[in-house]
Amino acid sequence: MAIARRSIPFLLGMALYNLGVNYIWISYNSIILPNQIQSLFPVQKALVVGIVVSLSTTAGVVVNIFSGVLSDNIRLRWGRRWPYILLGVILTCLGLLVPALLPLAALTVVLGYLMMEVFTNLSAGSYQPLLPDIIQEDQRGQTSGFQGLMTLIGSAMGFGLTGYLVGIGQVGSALISMSVAFLLTALFTIRTIRHSDMFPHEPVSISIWSAAREIFRPKTVVISFFWLVLGSFLIFMGSAGLTFFEYYYFETILKISNPAFAVAITGLVILVVAMFSSIIFGYLSDRVGRRNMIIGAALVAGTATLFIPFLTNFYVFLAVASLVGGPLGIFNSVSYALASDLAPREETGKYMAYSNLAVGGASIVAAALDGVLLFAFGVSNLEGFVAIFTLSSLLYFVGATVLFKVPRR
Repeated sequence: MAIARRSIPFLLGMALYNLGVNYIWISYNSIILPNQIQSLFPVQKALVVGIVVSLSTTAGVVVNIFSGVLSDNIRLRWGRRWPYILLGVILTCLGLLVPALLPLAALTVVLGYLMMEVFTNLSAGSYQPLLPDIIQEDQRGQTSGFQGLMTLIGSAMGFGLTGYLVGIGQVGSALISMSVAFLLTALFTIRTIRHSDMFPHEPVSISIWSAAREIFRPKTVVISFFWLVLGSFLIFMGSAGLTFFEYYYFETILKISNPAFAVAITGLVILVVAMFSSIIFGYLSDRVGRRNMIIGAALVAGTATLFIPFLTNFYVFLAVASLVGGPLGIFNSVSYALASDLAPREETGKYMAYSNLAVGGASIVAAALDGVLLFAFGVSNLEGFVAIFTLSSLLYFVGATVLFKVPRR
């Protein structure tokens, strides 16, 4: 079945989901979880963050792949992907009410974060295959650019609005705001794509248990796709560390009295740069190719990251961190488009979920490894941050090298 060429309003409506889901992810990972953990475990905070993030994100990644396999193979009367997207969104919104309504305690913190990871990935696992499902190849770079833009706007909302609300002690209001935004943006996306969200062929209906067994058994093996996943995994590991620990970096190294506001300002500055980068390079990648663009972005980000732990002035830090913003926009748009190019048509859900391993898996490993490094060196010592930023830089460079195994596209 031929894929129709999509209008700009269609592409923007389809991309809007990314705003809501990334508003939640960046808010939780950068501000809410570190703030909650610090209140409960002030001495072991870095180690506890690493453990909670690693375990919860592992569950989320498995659910992401499972959701992709289900929507690949089980026909529902309403549509192919959007029913799973809607189910995940509703459960996420309910899960966000747990820490919003209950007193702060270790159980509510862990349960709230676990529910957020699992249910957002239930929806995302069925959303991600839409790019190769319903968008022509020569529009995928442009589409992923719009998706990257929405991702960054959502992240900016997380840094700005959530940073402000947490800074004034209104964590519950922040969680409710995230829930409302995710529901509204997802509903708009579902309204946009639901008539195009159909099976391109008659699927082989399988049970949920059979789908679970199929998670890591692709029928068509595309080796170059898995090189892309490995290279992207290393690159995203390089960028994931600061997401979870920048709150502590501002507090202990730069001596900023309100680290939540510093996280918000930094995120907004970086994201403004990344927004332009996402749109411009996403569009250009349809014309000049994607692989080398990602490699170049990783080299720039890795070089800038080397200098970050030695900066003592917040405004100088912002200038250097902006050099990571441009590559961030490319990672959020061009790498996603390249994955959709390489994914086999009959298993797009499963393959795009494998692609998500690069992001989710990187968060798992980076959070645990960086948490252990900061705990070992001391979260209030410069040596700990030198260690995690040096490691991040090395991961950018190694990831760029691995991507040379991917065919030039």
